[in-house]
Amino acid sequence: MGSRLTDTMWFRKFKCAHGLWILAALGPVYLLFILIRIYPILETIRLSFYKYHITQKQNPFIGLRNYERLLEDDAFHTALINTLVFTVMAVLVTLILALLLAILLRSIEHVAGIFEIIFYIPVVTPWVPASVIWKWLYDPMYGLINYCLSLFGIPKQGWLQEPRLIIYAIVLVSAWKMLGYYIIVFSVGLKNIPITYLEAAEIDGASLFNRLRYIVLPLLKPILLLRWS
Repeated sequence: MGSRLTDTMWFRKFKCAHGLWILAALGPVYLLFILIRIYPILETIRLSFYKYHITQKQNPFIGLRNYERLLEDDAFHTALINTLVFTVMAVLVTLILALLLAILLRSIEHVAGIFEIIFYIPVVTPWVPASVIWKWLYDPMYGLINYCLSLFGIPKQGWLQEPRLIIYAIVLVSAWKMLGYYIIVFSVGLKNIPITYLEAAEIDGASLFNRLRYIVLPLLKPILLLRWS
């Protein structure tokens, strides 16, 4: 009885020490997260109820007046619509292309690693040099994209000047930047799907679309949920 009580006390002390060690290791990370992310968000929300100006010492409380002005601002409505359109298009284009390329890479596994590295290079490329490169590619006079289009008789386009084209240009850049990351995510998920499932479905006469819809996508759901949680 005494031995069991001693073991229980030792386990509790070990568990307590283990918890303190985890708290000491993660404490600075949580503190930085609160100071860098949580506090600025809360402070921004608080200041939104004041008539705030950086050069003024007195900032009177005005309640919801800033939000009323925002809802009446046409520029805000335009920005909100453009943001929603960009988000939907960028997510769909990136995920669909990444899934198709991941499926293609699985069929050539002996060289898939090389292509995964190539596709992942944009992910680790800083935005500043990437923006300079794409600005040159989109240049209406000397850009490579317009040059390639001119070979097929298509007139030069102002990709970053025309409102009807700029949203597609930005979506393309966003998809290029994150495509490699999602290819890796989908590749990991596809490797965990037993090939026997797909072979059995093919023998039963399931088309490629049905195999993708009823086997691949449902089995990829856990990894997608983990990514977006």
